[in-house]
Amino acid sequence: LGEFYAHNEDINCACISGPVFATGGNDCRVHVWKMESKKQKPLKVLVGHSKPVHAAQFDSRVNCHSLAAGSASGTIRLWSLANGKVTSLFAEHRACVTCLDFHSSKRIISSGGFDTNIKIWDDRQKGSIMTLKDHKAELSVLKHSPDPSILVSGDENGIVKIWDLDNQKVIHEWNLKSKITSIAFHPSDMVMACSTDQKIIRIFDLDSYELLTTSTVNPA
Repeated sequence: LGEFYAHNEDINCACISGPVFATGGNDCRVHVWKMESKKQKPLKVLVGHSKPVHAAQFDSRVNCHSLAAGSASGTIRLWSLANGKVTSLFAEHRACVTCLDFHSSKRIISSGGFDTNIKIWDDRQKGSIMTLKDHKAELSVLKHSPDPSILVSGDENGIVKIWDLDNQKVIHEWNLKSKITSIAFHPSDMVMACSTDQKIIRIFDLDSYELLTTSTVNPA
């Protein structure tokens, strides 16, 4: 569809929502782009961070009206895409924020980072409403599941944890022995795909915690 010269320095993250996508980089900025635009100019330039941006995510509940980004300073900023202004600032992580996800129905943002903690935020409040501590390594990915009470997180050591948010506890975990690089869910069933930096994709049933299948990605 196109190629974009997005930042003056390295790009660390990207996310897509409908016809737009966003990129964050070492220039401490988030750029929002129109997917099919032939112009090499972003729709919005979101500023405020003073350290490189390592995580960015659109709020899927409100049809791209807001975006959150986390930086190497440990701060998270939430912007309105209507006017490009910062609407919330969260500053409780002690190190780089590496992953973010919005809850599908509640006004909740989850974040993880190098401090090994998961923070749960409500954008109407200044501080976190929950801190989940059980990982022993840096968080690399986290994702809310189709079940609104379930959050799944993965870390640099290959540990994947399933969290019951209602009771604030881990209800299952796997050790996949290498860095977790991504997590994705079936849109309606409790089935999860999980990839690692060893080119392995695993599919799990989240009701039974059974491993359904394993695929290895071989270079062409």
